[in-house]
Amino acid sequence: MIWIPELGHLALIFSLYLSLFSCGLALAKNQLGLALAWKLVRSNIIGQAFFGILSFGVLLLAFAQDDFSVAYVAHNSTTELALIYKLCALWGGHEGSMLLWYLILCLWSLWFIVKAKASSVFNLNTAGVLALLGAGFSLFILKTSNPFTRLLPNIPINGADLNPLLQDPGFILHPPILYLGYVGFALPFAMALAYLLAPDNIQVLAQKMQSPVRWAWSFLTLGITLGSWWAYYELGWGGWWFWDPVENASLMPWLGGTALLHSVRAASKRAQFGNWLLFLALFCFSMSMLGTFLVRSGILTSVHAFAADPGRGRFILIFITLTVGAAFLLYGLRYQAMPWQLRLFSKEGLLVTLNTLLVVCVAIVLLGTLYPMFADAWFNQQLSVGPPYFNKVLIPIFLLLMMLMSFAPYIRWSQDSWQRFKRPLIYIGGSSVIFGGVSRWLLPWQLDALALFGLLVAAILILVTLYSLVKGLKKFFYGQRRFDTLAMHCGHLGISVLAVGIILTSALSVEKDVLLKPGEATVINGTTFKLEGLESTWGPNFEGVKANFSVQRANKAMIQLFPEKRFYMPREMPITETAIYANIFMDYYIALGEPVADNQWSVKICLKPFVRWLWLGGLMIALGGLIAALGTRWPTTQVIN
Repeated sequence: MIWIPELGHLALIFSLYLSLFSCGLALAKNQLGLALAWKLVRSNIIGQAFFGILSFGVLLLAFAQDDFSVAYVAHNSTTELALIYKLCALWGGHEGSMLLWYLILCLWSLWFIVKAKASSVFNLNTAGVLALLGAGFSLFILKTSNPFTRLLPNIPINGADLNPLLQDPGFILHPPILYLGYVGFALPFAMALAYLLAPDNIQVLAQKMQSPVRWAWSFLTLGITLGSWWAYYELGWGGWWFWDPVENASLMPWLGGTALLHSVRAASKRAQFGNWLLFLALFCFSMSMLGTFLVRSGILTSVHAFAADPGRGRFILIFITLTVGAAFLLYGLRYQAMPWQLRLFSKEGLLVTLNTLLVVCVAIVLLGTLYPMFADAWFNQQLSVGPPYFNKVLIPIFLLLMMLMSFAPYIRWSQDSWQRFKRPLIYIGGSSVIFGGVSRWLLPWQLDALALFGLLVAAILILVTLYSLVKGLKKFFYGQRRFDTLAMHCGHLGISVLAVGIILTSALSVEKDVLLKPGEATVINGTTFKLEGLESTWGPNFEGVKANFSVQRANKAMIQLFPEKRFYMPREMPITETAIYANIFMDYYIALGEPVADNQWSVKICLKPFVRWLWLGGLMIALGGLIAALGTRWPTTQVIN
């Protein structure tokens, strides 16, 4: 039916009005009465979520039916696309991805009001802040990014196709999971702002925050891990992290969220962490909003960027200034220093050190991301800040964090003594000296001093955490259901596995660009890569060339790999489809480049040892967060009024 897209547009307008009504009802709670205001706000947020889901569903239907009268569908889909990619094309561009963002915000708001059943000033204020954020984003979509704009009466016969880089299984999972984490930090932000509007018991606030913080952080961890894996095999450059500004935009809220994850549990036990809790809750969502601005403002060029419209960027910048700026202003006005005799060698002391180091890491990444833009705008200087800056500055901090993680879980609250750790430290120090001295004979590779030290720290963390994890699992299955402890050890083990992967793949990877004709071969580190032949290949919306490579390792069975070079006709865009043979210790990676003279082809060949440990570690970290989230119960004590 031709009017269905208008139904989606109208549903989005209704959702905007209901979110505005919720804001007004939250402000009028004293006149209406707390119970009545809460009842009305709950109903409005349910309605807001319903119309948000309806709007999203209408756009999905337009993609499924190839309704090219809708401009957004015509620009991001085509009749030849598989159905799954037609549906996922909804978040393949700016307008649809913003609708996905808004949908997830509605779902988080709905989740909160289902959990928070009782009427209270805190719950009403939290719902009001969430509604305010929903109103801002829905207004942004309607004013600057309407996905239901029509192309009437000149409807194209076919669409422009989805970006070929996005026609991949990674695109199905990565954006929604990443957004669940990005947007999920809106709920702790709203809770912190609600508390600042009517302060009460900070420890109960921390208990209420635990569940949303853990879920949001886990989704963000999983989304970043999936994104790294997707970029590795899809983009054809052989790397897993480029320090791209948009990659950094997801890393910053994750680093801040890691500090918040630890602070929210500490604040539930020690009220002195209340100021850290409030600051980090505001800080994490501000980093998510900054990421939205970077991706959609047009101020940077990136393979991840969606839009290049300064008008949209101004709208987001004003929205960030009003919401985040007002929140931090209120935080400054309500800040109260708490009496606290902080001892460095205690759990509190190490948690403060952890928070400080993670916030410093965010500042370093933020500086490296924004400084080239400022230099260009103010001094007309074209600068590039890349991996050398980030690696040199961040690696020592990450190593220090890992060293603290090795024994921080075992330190007591309030105050502890070095004497209790004297013997383990002597054992660790002695074994480290021995390991460092004989590493040339123990390890089959030559590593520089920094890589060797990092590997040693990671190995110590693995051994210590594995021991604790085994003990924790034994207690868990014998009835002591301590989800937090189990989750902590799983996450820390994932960090150490991730570190081993980063160190070894960075130090030992081999990359080689060669020119090969069919029948020619090249040898890299004792492994022979031979181009056996080439053949043409076709798909529903592309044509290309498939290469047949045989990979022969000493005394091993031959491997066949088939990289492709595709040309997608609707967008006239060439794409590299890599071929990878992977096991837990080594990746053999081939990317077919461009043809050159005399039937030669440029080929990138990479040997990536231990690269799978990166994503294994990321999955273990996310699993730790999910275990903690599943073990969290929403507090029933209604101290916050």
